[in-house]
Amino acid sequence: MRDIVTESETLAVATSWRATPDNYSSLRFLRFNADGSGELTYAYGQTIYAVVPCAWAVPAPGRLRLTYSTPIRGRLAAGFVLDDSNHVKELSYTLTAGRVAGVEDIVSTPYECDRTLELSETPWPSGLDLPYAVPRVFYGCVATGNVPDAEQGTAAGRGHQSL
Repeated sequence: MRDIVTESETLAVATSWRATPDNYSSLRFLRFNADGSGELTYAYGQTIYAVVPCAWAVPAPGRLRLTYSTPIRGRLAAGFVLDDSNHVKELSYTLTAGRVAGVEDIVSTPYECDRTLELSETPWPSGLDLPYAVPRVFYGCVATGNVPDAEQGTAAGRGHQSL
């Protein structure tokens, strides 16, 4: 049986949930702090498109509620307006344990994650016109010991779209 407390703790324990750990140029990640605050960052290349602060909660197992604050920086932040239609988003999610490892594409830095977070839709606010393929799958590090391998392959082979 899934447990709200355990799932909330798992989301908060990971320092960040990275969408494309194999892509050096991509910085699209989620951060969920234990106090219920968080931050969603979307950047690629040398451009930060949006950094969106949020409050987050797990109201039921497999459900994630994000309540956004106005984006604080990024190319798209100045022109974006939150309103009643896009201030809160509730998503379904699955958390899967299993090792996902590989090497970044440009600088050959290895990465290793032990959880996969798959969302029912993208976590950024509706109406925020983000470029490129906007991810729904993120990878995080929760455990400190050995974790069994997830499906064979790196993050690029696990179903997310690299640019």
